[in-house]
Amino acid sequence: MDRLSRGLYYPLLVPWMKLFPLNKQLLVVRMEKYSVEMAGTLRRVFSFLDLDAPTEEVMQRMLTKETQNRGDKLMKEKTRSMFPKTRKILTEFYRPYNEQLAQLLNDDVYLWK
Repeated sequence: MDRLSRGLYYPLLVPWMKLFPLNKQLLVVRMEKYSVEMAGTLRRVFSFLDLDAPTEEVMQRMLTKETQNRGDKLMKEKTRSMFPKTRKILTEFYRPYNEQLAQLLNDDVYLWK
């Protein structure tokens, strides 16, 4: 169950959102979006933190810097494609949590459509 619980973001976010208003004191960044829109996501984070935007030179260094945490890359190299039956089981398991998360964050992207 520990591996499954790592993907349950809704119960982790609710207590934080009671203390810190979303998009005022708490910013949620999706890794999937960051992976494909790194520069835009970093600019959004800098803006959220009320920091000056980095210069283009600094931004380029951030975008081209080699990944320090190699665990994900090594994991991808060791794993195979997921069986369709496994994907279906996981989709069903996470569905209610993802629905709650989508409602909480007002974003249907979390519905895995």
